[in-house]
Amino acid sequence: MDKNFIVNGNVIFSPNSGAVSSLLTGTTVKLNAPTAQLLEAFVTRAGIVISQRELYKIAWGEKGANVTPNTLYQNISLLRKALNDVGISGESVTTVRGKGFMFTVSAITENINEDDVKEEVLFHIEDNNPKKNIIIRIFLIAASLIITTLLFFYVNSRLTNIVKNSDEFIFSHSVKNCSIYYEKGSDIKLIASEIEVFLSSSQSSCQTHPFHYFSFSQIHSTVSLIACKDKIMKGHKNSCRTELFYSLNQ
Repeated sequence: MDKNFIVNGNVIFSPNSGAVSSLLTGTTVKLNAPTAQLLEAFVTRAGIVISQRELYKIAWGEKGANVTPNTLYQNISLLRKALNDVGISGESVTTVRGKGFMFTVSAITENINEDDVKEEVLFHIEDNNPKKNIIIRIFLIAASLIITTLLFFYVNSRLTNIVKNSDEFIFSHSVKNCSIYYEKGSDIKLIASEIEVFLSSSQSSCQTHPFHYFSFSQIHSTVSLIACKDKIMKGHKNSCRTELFYSLNQ
């Protein structure tokens, strides 16, 4: 199993692959071999000054004696940029004048399995952001209320329209003591096979509300049903119920 390190709770470093990745954005930077060796030394000895001489040996082994300070500084610079690209801001690799370099981050965790690490860290991060979770919940509740309100006004607007324009509906047929009407210009064949399904799931009984008026949405696959005790006629009081159904055939 691969050994990995989690830095500051949001960046994962895999020594075997020499890659650093952001657990939040998925951004990945592949390090060259010497730079990856330097980072592994830093994460295992965070907060401790490591001398330049020791870093030469860690990154280049026996060839370290022939490496110039400029080459080491270039690799340190590459490491800083890579860490910054994946989400570790600031100067994480600090120069300690006359002594060497020190890795300064807030937290490092050693893990074994990368998949388990991602799941664990993401869960940990979520737990540490209660304000964000509350905002998300409030947003979802608000969205649900808005959708419900829009549907309510849509259904009620359809009811008003039917009361004022009952002549825009055509009688189709009778089913289970219900008189079925549909809006002019609509093809009732689209939902003919579903009408009995609608009636069986409807809260409006054909015994108490025998006049059923169907209208079809032109925007989405919904069918509006307005069931009334009496036939809708202008100037006559009536008792009606409104329901919405989802049509598979529209």
